Amino acid sequence: MEVVALNNFSRDDIIINTKVGRYDAEPGNMFDFSASRVRSSILESIRRMKCNYIDVIQLHDPEFSPSIDLLIEKTIPALFKMREEGYVRAVGITGYPLKVQHEIIVRSSEKGFLFDQALTYCHYNLHDQSLFESRSFKYDGETVSFFRFCSNQKIVCLAAAPLSMGLLTRKNPPDWHPASFELKESCKLASSQADDYGVNISDLAILFALAREDIPCTLLGIRDRNELKRAIALASRLKDFSGSSLHCILNSNEKSAITAVNKQLAQLPASMKEWDGEAVADHFWNELGNRNEMERVMRENS
Repeated sequence: MEVVALNNFSRDDIIINTKVGRYDAEPGNMFDFSASRVRSSILESIRRMKCNYIDVIQLHDPEFSPSIDLLIEKTIPALFKMREEGYVRAVGITGYPLKVQHEIIVRSSEKGFLFDQALTYCHYNLHDQSLFESRSFKYDGETVSFFRFCSNQKIVCLAAAPLSMGLLTRKNPPDWHPASFELKESCKLASSQADDYGVNISDLAILFALAREDIPCTLLGIRDRNELKRAIALASRLKDFSGSSLHCILNSNEKSAITAVNKQLAQLPASMKEWDGEAVADHFWNELGNRNEMERVMRENS
């Protein structure tokens, strides 16, 4: 595959998304939601990428903030100030718990900060379609799904991780994966059942995610050129897809495989098809043991 330098393209042809909030692999330095770090991170990204502005800046993993109040009072105003100054053109949010994103969007809008984009992950895949399930998200007195809530608010809602961070692959997910034992085992059995028909469960998962036409963009992590070529080949199969049924683009083995996979994953109780992202964040801070101190420092640096 030929690699083409970015400087061969017009800047207007490139959409740059990057994030603030999560930085270092070392737990003590992993998160910083201070206003000063927001500013320095954005300017650093612009310098590194040799561009004059960032198209979309995303508040990343907000569930790991020491508090939502810190985000509302310090972090988010700093993001929108950078937009006012022309360093970014749109402001987004990305994280796992839909409840947290919803709360931040609502509370921010009450202060006049209107998000442009919401990036979710692991909420639209073969084992979890909660992005489109009606929950406690309110709009005009009606309970709606997070996707519909965003649409009603004119927020572009994107979906990432159709392979559920390694669950829907032939390999075991990484050790740090927060899914329950039951979910991991169910996905492993589903992969084995797809293999019985000579089908890679990852192919089914990608096709399933891409076939949802009302999601404007599905983000898929790519490790190397071979994975990129495979993803492109799968996406090309949906070029003339009408949105009527995924089965119309599957061959006979794939149809049998996805039927078996869906049957296996359907056996899981709804509560086990996802994990508690807020509990994961709470565990992180309990292990670190300095949540209140970190919030104080972040506030001082704002």
